[in-house]
Amino acid sequence: MTEKAEPRYQVTVERTSAGTFVARNRRGGEIRFSTGDDGEGEGADKARALLPEAVRLSHDRLCTVSNTVRRGTPVKMAVADPSTRSAPGR
Repeated sequence: MTEKAEPRYQVTVERTSAGTFVARNRRGGEIRFSTGDDGEGEGADKARALLPEAVRLSHDRLCTVSNTVRRGTPVKMAVADPSTRSAPGR
């Protein structure tokens, strides 16, 4: 039987309310941030459409940390589909 290795480093971002988020690492560190608006409208739709390409570029070219550790530790970045996640507290 083959076991899937747990990622050594992991950061999750959770939407806590409209336009408000908290990023957490596996050690429990947190950073809270907001978008300054409710994430609705044409501008938000354009930003969501650009996000997967931005994540890909970050992983492939722009993130010096992932490029540095890639040789010894695979680095995976993903964009979660918000329609498949339930809201906190539900």
